[in-house]
Amino acid sequence: MVDSAPEASNKELYEAFFASFQATRADLETRLESLKVSKTDAQLQVVTQDVAKLRRSLVDNTALLPSYDKRQCELQMGQLETALDALRPAAAAKPKFAFKRKAGATKVTPSPTPSTPAPAEVKPNASTTFRTLSNRSSVRLTWADVPPSQSGQHDLTIADFEHCILDLLPRDGGEERLTALHIRDIRDSILLLPEVAGSVLLHNLERCILVVGCHQYRMHTSKDVRVFLSVSSNPVIEHCSAIGFGAYPASLVDKTSGDSTVFTSKHADVQDFSHIRATHSPNWHLLEKSALPEWGSLRRSIETESVQDALDAALSWTR
Repeated sequence: MVDSAPEASNKELYEAFFASFQATRADLETRLESLKVSKTDAQLQVVTQDVAKLRRSLVDNTALLPSYDKRQCELQMGQLETALDALRPAAAAKPKFAFKRKAGATKVTPSPTPSTPAPAEVKPNASTTFRTLSNRSSVRLTWADVPPSQSGQHDLTIADFEHCILDLLPRDGGEERLTALHIRDIRDSILLLPEVAGSVLLHNLERCILVVGCHQYRMHTSKDVRVFLSVSSNPVIEHCSAIGFGAYPASLVDKTSGDSTVFTSKHADVQDFSHIRATHSPNWHLLEKSALPEWGSLRRSIETESVQDALDAALSWTR
């Protein structure tokens, strides 16, 4: 029997859990990244408890997930746990067991124990896929600014941008293929992103233009964003307002890559979890032709003008 999406009666439960799982996972990923730089025992204990709580939640809700998402969640959960293990200090050596000597007993020199290598310094596991591009203001960013991948899978967190332009569109076909994107706390910025093999999860975007392709799209607590999207499943928004959706620009599709998947985009079939009613949600709309940028001019502006001038022109509709 072909694996299919959950039955209609479970669909809302499935999508609500999946969105919650990915949001919590993205938050934990960011916290684990920050603990690599500086951590206390108390912080490590809290994040350990939260990772365990997410694991329990996945176990409790695994029956809701179709096979593909189940495998993805298990893989992502394992990566979180691996990253957490790498942050834990090496266990203190346990005292060796020894019999008490009786008074007057002959002192026996213990025979040498088999040599055991000293615990190596614990470093983040090379297989973790957590990378972060964050804390930028008034700059233009490209692939050259993205931390290099340490594994065959490629997740990226983009966070805390203000007045920035991020252009990760393919140039020569040699760029890596991202498997997932986590985007949060972005203000007055333009994000030009490629097709992603998996999911895109967004939190707290305001006054932005976003171009991205993916298989699953979830947006939370955002407003005044124009999204140009190619997606194979219904996009989900929650606690959002003034979100405009349009198709991924044909002129920006990477025609040099053989990895592109052909499907009919569902960018117009948005589900608003804050508006579970038969009427159309007031929180999102399809963009009119008059609202669509001329992409060639926009890219030239991004490449030749100052960051602020390019943003002023592209984001004039937010003022």
